[in-house]
Parts: sequence; structure tokens; C-alpha cells
Amino acid sequence: MLALSTLLLLLIISIISDFKSRRIPNSLICIGMLSGLLLSGFNLNGDVTLLQSTLGIVVGLLMLLPGYLLGKMGAGDIKLLAMCGSYLGAQTTLMAGLCTLVAGGFFALIWVVLIKKIAIKDKRYPYASAIAAGVAVAPYVHFA
Repeated sequence: MLALSTLLLLLIISIISDFKSRRIPNSLICIGMLSGLLLSGFNLNGDVTLLQSTLGIVVGLLMLLPGYLLGKMGAGDIKLLAMCGSYLGAQTTLMAGLCTLVAGGFFALIWVVLIKKIAIKDKRYPYASAIAAGVAVAPYVHFA
């Protein structure tokens, strides 16, 4: 429960920061990753072990790296999913990454409509909300 509450708080702060400044602070990512690793290391993160937490970070980095390399998303977005991986473990992070991509596409369509309806100066989509949605849905999505 502590791990889930911590992750939720970090995601809320990330979303607010991303909407306000289109940045996710490295300090927030570092604190979040360290917390996720420590909670897993001390067996306070459910079934997620320290190894799974570490692999979750790697999977999170790799999931969104192509988007960054293509210039379609910022480094903070990749680091945010990696931070979430420290709480989720590798398998759930993989699912969270896939759910994030789906949510990101859906939210981007809404964002395009909003840009046309209201005056938004910075047209870049704040992707932290899609990551949060993907992380929230991932534990409940299972493939047969």
C-alpha cells in the first residue's frame, strides 16, 4: 500500500509539472526511482523484488526510447516510465508501456481538438498523463 501511494503521489506531481512547464524534474524521477528500489529491497512493495524493480526500470527506459530517438517525446517521459518500473516490475511495466501508447494516442486526439477550440500557446502534448493512465490500467490488463 505504501508503494502504491508513493507512486500515485509521484505521478500526480509529474502530471502537474508536465502541464505547467512541459518538464518532469530529474529530482522527482531520482527520488521516485530510489524510493521504488528501496521499497522493493525491503519487501515493502508487494510481490515486486529488488531484481524485478531493477528490470522494471530497464523495461520502462526501453519502451519509450524509440519515441525519444524520433524526437516525438521528451527524455522526462522516458524517465517517468522507468521510475514507474521501479514500483511495477518488468512484466507490469511492459504492459504499462503498451497501455501508455494507447492512452497517448487517445489523449493526443483530444489535445488536437482542444488546441483548435481554445488558445493553447504550447502545443506540445504533456505525456505524463498518458503514462499515468497506462500505469493505472496495466495491472488489470491480461492477455490469454
